[in-house]
Amino acid sequence: MSIDNKTHEQAALDLNNKSSLFNDISSSEMPLDIKSSDVIVPSTGSGFGGQQAVLEIEGGQDVFYRGSYVTRIALKGGALVIGRRDVIAGYYPDIDLMMYRKLDPAISRKHCQVYCDIHGKYFVEDLCNNNATYLNDYNTKLNHERRELKSGDRIFISMSISIVFKIVS
Repeated sequence: MSIDNKTHEQAALDLNNKSSLFNDISSSEMPLDIKSSDVIVPSTGSGFGGQQAVLEIEGGQDVFYRGSYVTRIALKGGALVIGRRDVIAGYYPDIDLMMYRKLDPAISRKHCQVYCDIHGKYFVEDLCNNNATYLNDYNTKLNHERRELKSGDRIFISMSISIVFKIVS
């Protein structure tokens, strides 16, 4: 009985010590236990000093995003999966390129994703197995890799779609 009480008392003391340790640390210094593939929305906005990150579809092409056909998408942190829907499997990506599938069968359901990390930096990550995602030209093929995006970078989804990452005021 005294061992159980001592264990509970020790656990309470340890918990109090840890709580007081973290009270002295600001939230930006808190240790995080995350994997490199985790996506976290930054608490300070886009990380570009009040400027907005956007994806712009080149050539005036439309993509299906949140119930509308658009040519420009504002990024607000988090992740956006780019691909094509599969109604049978019940899969609907954030940016749906299904309307280009007949012209280009090399668009995957989960082709790539654009996301913001905890430091406010944006990345593109290739998610597909057989099809290609390219960055800036067709010589830079991403093969299950992630690359940091800079303003003006072009993301090529197979041979059909070119999306430009931009930082705008």
